[in-house]
Amino acid sequence: MNKIVLTILLSTIFGVFGLYYYNRSESKNNRMFREALSKDVFFITFLAPLVGAALFSFLISLVFVEADTETFFKSDVVLLTAMFYLYGVYSVSMGMHALAKAFKPEVFRMKDGKLGKLIYFFHGPFSHTVSELSISLIFALLMIYNINHPVKTVLTKPDIIIVVACGIILGIGMAIVYAIGNALSLKKWILLFIIGILIYVERTSKSTMMHSPLSIYILTSYIVAGLILFINEYGPYKNVFMKFVDKKFVSVEKDWTGVLQ
Repeated sequence: MNKIVLTILLSTIFGVFGLYYYNRSESKNNRMFREALSKDVFFITFLAPLVGAALFSFLISLVFVEADTETFFKSDVVLLTAMFYLYGVYSVSMGMHALAKAFKPEVFRMKDGKLGKLIYFFHGPFSHTVSELSISLIFALLMIYNINHPVKTVLTKPDIIIVVACGIILGIGMAIVYAIGNALSLKKWILLFIIGILIYVERTSKSTMMHSPLSIYILTSYIVAGLILFINEYGPYKNVFMKFVDKKFVSVEKDWTGVLQ
């Protein structure tokens, strides 16, 4: 198996585990640090970003090592700088998310409407939207970086099947994460814009997708997530996906309904 494909597979497994662990009731009910933070918030704020940073760094180096050229382009400097900056933005948003989650029980207890709306803003519209957007852009930049450095050998059929399957799983997971943070009307258009840019970059590049596993992986995941969001908005059963997420995972808006009212 191609090393990049293996890393994609392991990254997808970790993503699925992270989504499951963060949303299971046992993690939400178990508290840490003098009852301030639950295990799910500790995981998503500290452990997940650490593993994510390690995977991103490993993929960046692996793509360069496996590439058919040893040239480091000027555009790579821009791409890598932007990725590290966006990861910093993601980390800040996760810090805001942790604080908002820590203050939330007190807001419920005090029943202060103005304070509730303030904490809700940093928990919902700010931390979720900013973290989702920053990670989405990091994936997009990572794909462009892979286009700059296509792998030496053509991907085999088993490798392609694994990458596409992982892309579908990631796309479903992304759609769930977007729905948990709400504001799907905005996110579906942002996602469509990113997909359009990536398709244009891929079509104008000299390399083919068969030499760029991250292109197949990321485009598949974005297209799957985009389809889910658009079907949820314009399909015959409007908001059925959002209702499913509210039932199984509980979105931010539903979680804060009692306080905001």
